[in-house]
Amino acid sequence: SLHRSLARGGVRPGKAELQKARMRLSLQEHLWAFFHERVAIPSEEQAVARRAALDICAELRVFLHAKLPDMPLREMYLSGSLYDDLQ
Repeated sequence: SLHRSLARGGVRPGKAELQKARMRLSLQEHLWAFFHERVAIPSEEQAVARRAALDICAELRVFLHAKLPDMPLREMYLSGSLYDDLQ
């Protein structure tokens, strides 16, 4: 890296080394942009999805209780990626 080259005796990095450093930074910038544009889910959408999942969970509990009234059902709860902010 640039810092290691300079620390080893003040030798300036070569053109190829500078180009590699720029390419690494460029890849990191591309990955960051991809994450924010395609992967990250806005908090508003997360809240809507969480509410929908809670509604589905409640409806499922009512349905199961109607079909099997004698079956003891424990409390249902969300877990996994939906519970962990959809990430």
